Amino acid sequence: LLIEVLFEEETGVVSDSAIYAAICKQLAALFGDFGMAAAKSSLSVKVFHSETATCVVRISVESFRRLIASIPFVNTIGGIPAVLKLVFVDTFLFSFFFLNFFLC
Repeated sequence: LLIEVLFEEETGVVSDSAIYAAICKQLAALFGDFGMAAAKSSLSVKVFHSETATCVVRISVESFRRLIASIPFVNTIGGIPAVLKLVFVDTFLFSFFFLNFFLC
């Protein structure tokens, strides 16, 4: 998944671990312990590009729908008000390398 991070303030800067923690928090709030445990084993924020405020998130096919459902509910990342906007969805590994080439 290619996700854009939209900050309310212009000074918003976060790390990939803060994005990971915010997504995990919403997964736990929406789907409880089972949903969190099922998604956490395969969830990873691979690339976060601070200049374009975009990140690549990987997750298993089994937990894909849970992640898609939880993205609109993320409203803070590391204490900074922000919104996650889903830009691109693909299930092929080649697309990850393609996007990584253009982001970095």
